[in-house]
Amino acid sequence: MTSTVIILLVIILTSSYHARCMVTYLASDMPNVCPYRTVELVPVRTPCIKAYTRMVKVWKPNCGYTRNWCVGYEPRTTYYSSYRQEYERRYRTEYKCCDGFKQLNGERGCNYPTFEIIEATKTPYIKLFDVITIEGRQL
Repeated sequence: MTSTVIILLVIILTSSYHARCMVTYLASDMPNVCPYRTVELVPVRTPCIKAYTRMVKVWKPNCGYTRNWCVGYEPRTTYYSSYRQEYERRYRTEYKCCDGFKQLNGERGCNYPTFEIIEATKTPYIKLFDVITIEGRQL
């Protein structure tokens, strides 16, 4: 009983694994695949050095007359590192099916034409195929 359950689980897991492996990612060398440029804003931490100035109490000799000490204040500057969050544009190329084509069944490329509604002078019509003429004959 337990061996049949284990065998069924193995079959189910391997079949789902093979179904995931059938996904075909589009590339530039495939038919009817067009490149699209996308922009992403990526957060980037850039280091910057900041200064902090404070007044420090200092004992000074010979104030007024000899051997007399007095309190004075002097500026002291401390430098420290900090980070600033900036956003950087990163461009990448994604490949998608060209207009008028779609990918089915995980096949290589976009081999199936689609029916598009194209707006021409604000009058929609259905574009099936372009008329192709070879040696005076329409195909």
